[in-house]
Parts: sequence; C-alpha cells; structure tokens
Amino acid sequence: MRKYFFVLSLFLCSFGSNAQIKIDFSPANLNFSEQQKFTLFVDKTVGLLPKAMQKYLKAQTIIISFSKSENEFRLPDCSEKIPSPTEGKPKADFTYGSMSNSTNGIRLMLNLGLIPGAINSLKISQTYNCGHKKFFKLVQSVIVHELAHAYDFSFSQRQSLTAQYLNLIKAKNSFAGKIIKNRQFQQSPDPYEYYSPEESFAVNFEYYILDPDYSCRKPSFADFFDEIFPDFRRTSHCKATEKVKYFLSIRRMSQCLNCLQQ
Repeated sequence: MRKYFFVLSLFLCSFGSNAQIKIDFSPANLNFSEQQKFTLFVDKTVGLLPKAMQKYLKAQTIIISFSKSENEFRLPDCSEKIPSPTEGKPKADFTYGSMSNSTNGIRLMLNLGLIPGAINSLKISQTYNCGHKKFFKLVQSVIVHELAHAYDFSFSQRQSLTAQYLNLIKAKNSFAGKIIKNRQFQQSPDPYEYYSPEESFAVNFEYYILDPDYSCRKPSFADFFDEIFPDFRRTSHCKATEKVKYFLSIRRMSQCLNCLQQ
C-alpha cells in the first residue's frame, strides 16, 4: 500500500520500487486531486524501469520540482534537421527537464508545461508527428531521460563513456568535445542524441523503455541495453528486427571463421 503525505505543497511518496520521491508542487497551482494524479503518473513511470535501476533508485531520494520556461511551452519541433557530423552538435533550443546531484539526493527540474500531459484528459491524448508522438509519453520520456542520467552518473566509469558505447556511437574527439559519427538518419527518433555520448545514452534509453519497436529501429543499441539490463527484454513483433539480427549473426559467424582461418 502506498502512502501519500501532503505537507504544504510537497508530496512525499514511497513507490513500488521503494524509492523516496519528493515532489514540490508550489509553482504549479494544482489542487490536491491533480497533485495525486501527477504523483501516480510518476509512480507508474518509475515502475517501467528495469529492476537494476529501481534497485539503485531505492537507495536515493529523488526531488522533483518545476520551472517555467522563458519561452511559451511547445511540443517537439518535428521539422528539426539532424546535422551531419561536419556540422557539429544539434542545438538544444527548448528544455523539458534537467538533472543534478546534491547532498540531499537527485534533483529533477521539470518544465511546468509538462504537467497537463500527465493529468489533463484532453492534453494526454494530444499527439505530434515525431519522437514519442503522444504528449503523455513525452512527459514519461523526460522523467526516464533524467533518471537515466542519474543512473549513468552513478558509475565511476559512466556507461555512456565505456569503450563499448563509444564504439557503438563512433565517438571521435574534437575541439568541441566528442563528436558522434554514427548518425543513423532514418532510425534516429531525436536529433538530441547526437549532442554528446551522455545525451545519446539517455535519449536511447528512454526509447528503449517506452518504444516497443525500438529493437526494430536500433538493434545494436537494444542489444547494448539488454546486456546492462538482462531482466528487461520486450518481445518485438517487427519482422525487420529478425532479419537484421539474422544478418548480424551471419556476419559474426563469418568474422569468427576468418579468425580461425588466420
């Protein structure tokens, strides 16, 4: 049984994962029922995460607060072009959320404009033509994305900076930091994944969790996350995935035979 304690504008709740989440609703101007709806929304979102990640969060205090952006809130820009490696990093011109570590725990700052996508029945069903395609999934993705950063940063050797992941994204050093060369224009759900290895990890993780066909689009990335989270494997009905994995297995077998011949 979950218990909710309302003190002033702060919700304190213990999730199914037993992670303590504190939500400060002070700038949101929500009534008690709306605050409950959003809290339950966060509860369900955290419940989607792999067991290993929930175990990590169990030992943390996660503090969620809200900020109003200077510009009017908007859904993702579906006309945004994926820059080529020679054009550098994509621009992040709108912020939906951010994460920071403090002595008190993990702090998530969410854009105030996300709240209707979690509690308003009309806004929940609102759609757009790219990314997660639905407003409520956008809200979920921001929470998952920022918690992915927190999990990644908890390792002395970040998962996003391991040799395996850097090789997967084909990251190369430059004066502006690491430039990601592996830019799969057709498979990429969000150009922001090309901003840095850390953002690549978080963006791909959110789609790994929320998109049932992610393994169809990015089988190599899905395999990477499957290795980290062996308890989290979804069954995909995409025939293309089976074809891709078949050809990958054939290529690996060929590589092995070449090694033996040498």
